[in-house]
Amino acid sequence: GRDWEIYWESGEGEDSMELDRENGESKDDNNTKEAEQDSETDWYYGTVLSIQKNKGNVLFKVGFVGDDTIYEMSLKPALVRPSSRAWMARTKAILAPQHGFTSIQNWEDNLPPITSTVQDEKKLQELEDQVCQPPSQPKEQQQQASRSIRRGRQKAVVVPLATQQERYNIQRLRYLVRAQIYLR
Repeated sequence: GRDWEIYWESGEGEDSMELDRENGESKDDNNTKEAEQDSETDWYYGTVLSIQKNKGNVLFKVGFVGDDTIYEMSLKPALVRPSSRAWMARTKAILAPQHGFTSIQNWEDNLPPITSTVQDEKKLQELEDQVCQPPSQPKEQQQQASRSIRRGRQKAVVVPLATQQERYNIQRLRYLVRAQIYLR
């Protein structure tokens, strides 16, 4: 499942049903009414466990953090947003990368999931196209360029310049940071 924040209104029992986590059967109405009274209208951290289509209606089985009950409910896009916890985990992984990955692609593949929604896809693609331009030569054919720098009478220092692949890696990192900023 994917982690989400779900807007729960107290009194939402009409379009949701509580299921027992162990056997998946409906709980009795007395427990449901008590749970509705305990919960306040707010955003809650939850995981979508499964999705079912039922007579033209889409029902989600949702588990909330700290609650042993599984809820079966219909969710509208306005009532669901990506989890801020998941966003923070991805942002932290981007800003403090772990070493040992063989390529930028390998590193990206091991990042926590992106917290985008369907509505974000077009903007993120535009952002990626704007920031990233893949290297024009295969990695093996790229040569390390260098430049000599001389200051006054000092001996010239040879400074290696970034290869096309290294520039692309930097562009990918810029894109990932800008995407995270856009998503928040």
